[in-house]
Amino acid sequence: LGAGQSFIEWGQVRPISSQAIEYIQQLPKLSNQREDRLKFFYSFLESDDETISVDAYNEFAKAPYSDVLKSKARFDRSQLISWITASEVPGSRRRLYLTLLGVCGQPDDSMVVEGWIRAGTPIFKSSLDALIGCYLTLKGASGLPLVEELFLSNEDSDYADIYAAVMALRFHGSEGNAIPRRRIIESMRCLLERPDLADLVIADLARWKDWESRQTIVQLFKDSKGESQRVRVPIIVYLRSCPLPEAAANIRELQKLDPAAVEQADKLFHFRVGS
Repeated sequence: LGAGQSFIEWGQVRPISSQAIEYIQQLPKLSNQREDRLKFFYSFLESDDETISVDAYNEFAKAPYSDVLKSKARFDRSQLISWITASEVPGSRRRLYLTLLGVCGQPDDSMVVEGWIRAGTPIFKSSLDALIGCYLTLKGASGLPLVEELFLSNEDSDYADIYAAVMALRFHGSEGNAIPRRRIIESMRCLLERPDLADLVIADLARWKDWESRQTIVQLFKDSKGESQRVRVPIIVYLRSCPLPEAAANIRELQKLDPAAVEQADKLFHFRVGS
């Protein structure tokens, strides 16, 4: 393998198996239809040959979620559950399998996934966001109370677990179609009641134009103390994004309390707009 144009930098030569050679020879013959391609690569995800399994995984990693949804009939839910629960499966691969299970699973599978979430099984620690995302895909909006109870409103929950829950909600608010965004916003608002964590969701609320939370967010700025003051810059960025005339008045009011935060937020806001 070599990379470059005027000067090619060659990589180290390494042998590949006859199995990998046969796999590679099939690639130029594949259909351009994404569904057919994903069906082909799915059958090699757990190949004993790492060259093959990594290549097959990468095809899924770069595939748009919309194409994965269209391919759901190609996946075997029982096989996916077996792979998900195998202790030797790497976390990155387990994340993919959880996503695929959410796509092709049956409603009853949500109870199995809920059991994994409640048990806090160690093998899911590094893929908790995908686990929660899978659960919400299967369960829909009725699964959000569990996420709120265990993570968003639970003061005993680890920061990493809360962040994983937020990541799952971001996915469903941006790409998923299993839950109305308005309902996801309601769950996100749980963290507005926790000043030390509110900065995790304020940018999402701005991006999704949740201006109903404006007064709550303004009060967060006023009440913030110590470590929770890091929420002030995201709040000003939120208010800069808000088209309501009241938002401009809020900024003028908050500038008197912390002009440095407003100045820093303005720089950040204009950088984002410019980029």
